[in-house]
Amino acid sequence: MNPKMSDMSDRISIADFHNLKGQKKPSKYKNRTAVSSDGKTFDSQKERDRYEELRLLQLASKITSLQCQPSFKLLPLQVICGRVEKGVNYTADFSYWENDLFVIEDVKGRRTADYVIRRKLMKFVLNLDVREI
Repeated sequence: MNPKMSDMSDRISIADFHNLKGQKKPSKYKNRTAVSSDGKTFDSQKERDRYEELRLLQLASKITSLQCQPSFKLLPLQVICGRVEKGVNYTADFSYWENDLFVIEDVKGRRTADYVIRRKLMKFVLNLDVREI
C-alpha cells in the first residue's frame, strides 16, 4: 500500500464531521468568554471583572453613562484606485464620564499592532486618549 494513502481508520463519519464543524475554534490569545452577574457576555474574564468594578463605581455615583463596546469612526469609506475600501472604526471596551472627563477604556492582555495603530488614530483624528487597563 502507498504510504501517502490513508487507510479507512483515518476517516470519520458524516455525522462526526458535522459535529466537528459546529465546534468553535480556540481563541487566538487563550482568553475565555465570561458572563457578568447581570448576564452580559465578555471576551475575557479580565474584561468582565473590569465591567463589574465600573458598575459598582456607577452605583456609587463615581462615574456616569457607562457604555460597553462604544464605537468611534476613525476613517470613512473611501474609493482608492477605483476600489471601494471600508472605513476604519475603533471599538473600545468601555466609555464613561468621570467628573467632567470622558474616559475611553480598553482592557488589554496583549497589545496587538492593529490596536496600537487604532489607539494612535483615536488621538490624532478625534483627539481622544484610550486608557489601558
